[in-house]
Amino acid sequence: MELKNRHFTVVGLGVSGQAAARHLLSRGAKVHCTDSRPEEELGGAVETVTTAGATVETGGHDRVRCLAADALVLSPGVPTSSPLVQEANRLGVTVIGEVELAGQATSRKIIGITGSNGKSTVTSLTGRLLKQAGLDTLVGGNLGTPLLDLIDGQGGPEPKEGWLVAELSSFQLETVRHFRPTVAVVLNVTPDHLDRHREMRVYSAAKERILLNQGEGDAAVLNLDNQVTRAMAMGSLNEGVRRLFFTGGRGKPKAGVEGAYMLEDELTVRLAGEDLAMMKAGDIPLEGRHNLENCLAVAAVAGHLGIDAQTFTAAVTGFRALPHRMEPAGTARGIRAVNDSKATNVDSTLMALSGMAPGSVLLILGGQGKGGDFSQLRAEVASKTRSLFLIGEDAKLIAGAMDPAVPVEFCDDLDQAVRQAVAAGREGDVLLLSPACASFDMFDNFEHRGDQFKEAVRRAAEGGGD
Repeated sequence: MELKNRHFTVVGLGVSGQAAARHLLSRGAKVHCTDSRPEEELGGAVETVTTAGATVETGGHDRVRCLAADALVLSPGVPTSSPLVQEANRLGVTVIGEVELAGQATSRKIIGITGSNGKSTVTSLTGRLLKQAGLDTLVGGNLGTPLLDLIDGQGGPEPKEGWLVAELSSFQLETVRHFRPTVAVVLNVTPDHLDRHREMRVYSAAKERILLNQGEGDAAVLNLDNQVTRAMAMGSLNEGVRRLFFTGGRGKPKAGVEGAYMLEDELTVRLAGEDLAMMKAGDIPLEGRHNLENCLAVAAVAGHLGIDAQTFTAAVTGFRALPHRMEPAGTARGIRAVNDSKATNVDSTLMALSGMAPGSVLLILGGQGKGGDFSQLRAEVASKTRSLFLIGEDAKLIAGAMDPAVPVEFCDDLDQAVRQAVAAGREGDVLLLSPACASFDMFDNFEHRGDQFKEAVRRAAEGGGD
């Protein structure tokens, strides 16, 4: 897409919108930015984009001015169902996002990674793998740094053999049109963000868009154990795309199936009928069965790219859990605390519990449920937890979905939940924050929630109160 002298409206002034505005302006485009929030809620965003040369309106959208553009650039936080976007669609105004712009702006090969759970870990580990292999690699996207900021911040021309590893959310994928990853990884698709997507089929379709433009020579890495991703291999892949699966199951894949699987206790990659042992599962430094599956997905990528077992093992063994993802959070009275604040949906909490010993967990749940079905937790909670400590907006809804045999305590805040859990627990228990909910009813984001949990554990370990 030619950008010079074309007119763009950037809708939403979060980090992604700001990155898009800066990128467009640096390439000679005319940019108008709009955000429904008042200026005082936007921090320095307005100054950032006006200094770069954009015009800005806050507190609403001037429909005529916004739609008098060649394209809308939609921030991930703005739903495609919003009236402005719907009218743009009716009028034939192109609607794209920052990811689409990034795909057009870079000559690097792209590894795009999406899924309901595990995206950040797999994105970070894949980036580490490529760097371990000596490849020039940028890592970002939904993980933190906008892709355009990575591309524009290189300080020189892009390398001929460079790579861009991108974590992609369903919100970001809704607005891709021509974005084409060389390798697309879909880790899993389970109910999440139904407060926005409303229906599972709509959410699944958004995830599936990562495969939309792949073609000859590209590869799709899909979870063989997940019904939705397994179906993608049957109906969503274009001709010439290599199908690679990963599975945490113990049986060998069927003849002709390529990808990564467990052969006894070794992560093994099968390509063209040949098996290559990558590493022993016991050497993975990450906790939980879901992290075994995450490593298998990365192993499939490594096999496709021809990265050897020694390099893969070095990347994995040197990797540590990302903050707020099954992160060790200290001990209090002999009780080990684990911070899994990033578990913002039911399936993520199920994964966290799956690796725990029966009857050992003091579990903190609660927040904004995003339309999740908490009854799916009932069996695992009954098996693994000693007590539940519920916080936040949907605490009563969660309690109603649980097994009545599991003791439940309602807590006013996270600090009280930690104090009561530590008082109720015994040495050897695990205090697990894995809320199965979004955090915005009580915290700025999941990072804020996780940090507050770690601080509460520290106070409990010191014997302190408020």
